[in-house]
Amino acid sequence: MKKFLKRYGAIALAVILLINSCTGVYAATTSDEITQRETNNSEFAYYAATQGMVLLENNGTLPIAKEGKVALFGAGVRHTVKGGTGSGDVNQRAIVTVEQGFENAGYTVTSDAYLDAFDVKWNESPHSGGMSAPPPVDDLDDIDAYIEEAKGADWAFYVVSRNSGEFADRTNTKLDYELSDNELAN
Repeated sequence: MKKFLKRYGAIALAVILLINSCTGVYAATTSDEITQRETNNSEFAYYAATQGMVLLENNGTLPIAKEGKVALFGAGVRHTVKGGTGSGDVNQRAIVTVEQGFENAGYTVTSDAYLDAFDVKWNESPHSGGMSAPPPVDDLDDIDAYIEEAKGADWAFYVVSRNSGEFADRTNTKLDYELSDNELAN
C-alpha cells in the first residue's frame, strides 16, 4: 500500500476510501472490541497523515526539543476539534487533545490553572451537536496571572479552535474566522 501511495499519491487514496465507503467495507462496528480492521485502518490513517504533514521552520525555533515544559493556552488545548459538523463529523474510539498529545510525548504542562479556569467557562457555554456547530468559546478576559504562574515553561503555545461544517460556515468576523479581542490580546 505504501508503494502504491508513493506512486499515485493522494488522488489514489481518495478513490480507495470512496470505494471502500460505498461498498460497506468500513461500516461502523457495534462491538466494544477493537477489530483487526480498525487497527489496520488506524495504522493506515496515521501513515497517510504523516505523509501530508508539513513542519514549519522558524529561525531554528522549530522543531522544539523532545522533552521539557510547555505552557498551553487557548480553546483548542483541551477542546481539540477532531472533525466538522454534519457529514464532516467523525466517529472515533478516542481522541487525543493537544494537551494529551504533549503529555503523551513526555512534556510537562505548566498551565493547568489556566486550563482549569477555561474549562469552567467552556462548561458554562452553550454546546449543540448535530448539523450546527456550537458557537466558539472566547478566551478568558485577562490571562496575565495565569501566564505568570506558567513561567517555568520552555515553550508556550496558543491554540485557536473553531468548528464548522454543513450549515455552519465560518464568517469573516471576530471570534469566528478572525481572532476575538481577547484572543488577540492574550
